[in-house]
Amino acid sequence: MPDLNNSNSPNRNIWPIPVPLTSGAGMLPEFPMDAFPEYLKNYVLNVSEATQTSPDMAAIAVLGVLATAVQGKYRVRIKPDYFEPLNLFVLIIAPPGERKSSVMQLTCRILGAYEKLENERRKPAFREYQIKKDLLTGEIKSMKEQTVRSSCNEDQQTLLQKQEELDELEEVRMLRLTADDSSPEALTSLMADCDGSISVVSSEGGIFDIMAGRYSNQKPNIDVFLKGYSGDTIRVDRKMREPEYIESPVLTMLLSIQPGVISEAMENNAMNSRGLISRFLFSVPVSRIGSRSFLTPSIDPAAAEKYESAVTTLLSMPAGKEPYTISFSKEALEEISGFFDVIEKELKDNYSSIREWLSKLVGNTCRIAAILHLASGFSPDQEISVSTVKDAERISDYFKKHAEYIFSSMALDESVRKALFVLTKIKDLNMPVISKRDLFRSCRGRYFKTLDDFRPTLTLLEEYGYLFRQMEDVPGCGKPREILVINPELLKEQSSMDNKDIMDSPRADP
Repeated sequence: MPDLNNSNSPNRNIWPIPVPLTSGAGMLPEFPMDAFPEYLKNYVLNVSEATQTSPDMAAIAVLGVLATAVQGKYRVRIKPDYFEPLNLFVLIIAPPGERKSSVMQLTCRILGAYEKLENERRKPAFREYQIKKDLLTGEIKSMKEQTVRSSCNEDQQTLLQKQEELDELEEVRMLRLTADDSSPEALTSLMADCDGSISVVSSEGGIFDIMAGRYSNQKPNIDVFLKGYSGDTIRVDRKMREPEYIESPVLTMLLSIQPGVISEAMENNAMNSRGLISRFLFSVPVSRIGSRSFLTPSIDPAAAEKYESAVTTLLSMPAGKEPYTISFSKEALEEISGFFDVIEKELKDNYSSIREWLSKLVGNTCRIAAILHLASGFSPDQEISVSTVKDAERISDYFKKHAEYIFSSMALDESVRKALFVLTKIKDLNMPVISKRDLFRSCRGRYFKTLDDFRPTLTLLEEYGYLFRQMEDVPGCGKPREILVINPELLKEQSSMDNKDIMDSPRADP
């Protein structure tokens, strides 16, 4: 048996390789609930206890609901020529069995309830509009045929008057707030029909498959998502259909998905190279599985009523032809300026793997601040206070820590993926000493076909102090075999390893 205490044994201070998403979430910060208005905090905690899930999950879903309620109606001014819309891309990442659907249903049901109630109210006006439109359209068609036959100037004037009457007819639309797993083409049409504003709300990850073109056997089509985030004009011309033009689209994405979905999305070159993934604000809530109660308290009706009433008020605010502008107070702008300086310094220092994500954080923070301002009951005419900005910065710091975790865990090169795979096998085997051949046999298949494929990964793990290779004489065999001595710290406390990028970590002494 090798001596684990001699100088040739594995270094007990393991230099960390990033851990997979399924094992490191407990090290991440919790959502700063005090950054929410009291009624939002109370409802989130009620949902958390009723579903026995992390409060983070409901808090992120609530942010998506609030963004849905105010997007397109308001924008926030940072500088005279710099505005941010109030839509958000938020993403909850949790394994199966974490009750994501239950949380989404409880936080988002107000959107469906309001949509149904509002469409009942609009129905008479919508029917009247449709009848007038159909009648005028029919009259114009008939008059065109008559005018062609008669070539009468009086008929032409009457036709022009009817066409003008149709053009001036005020359109009445039924309300549509959300979509699910819609194709990019269908989503574009929905946005055009909804004055350029829609939200994608889903507790599954199918939308990423659709964006990747997996179901249509086409190249990834993500333009509507990119432009819907930033508000860039969308122009679509198609054969046999009317062209679609959306001057200032606003799209909110509220998704709860499994870790494997984001892993595949981050490996998609089109989504990554064009910056789609970097637009998302990530949350990896800690799991409560293993400590959940069966008999849970019901949601307090008073807490639910306050939440749904506040969201209804935001949804009921009328939208103008142009978004109404909300401004920051002088002190709030100074606070944002200081926050920008901190982020800018990190960008200058080439801040690890989240550089592109980080470049959008100040803009997202301003969006969150404006959403909190409105959700707190302040008038759009009032300036956003410095305290609201500080609350938004705390929320952004939460998202930043989770983004670091996501990108360092998932945006890995092939050598690190192989190393993580082998580390998982070592943990499963739970053996302080194992032969190289036996470990290879347990890992053979996905990454390793031969021992030659396996050796570079063992070298990497040895350099980082996870194991030590040495030769051992085998009785009755003239040839020694290579064995692997596993660092006892790995078997004891691997789940507490620091989450850092392997390229930024110093090498351990072998």
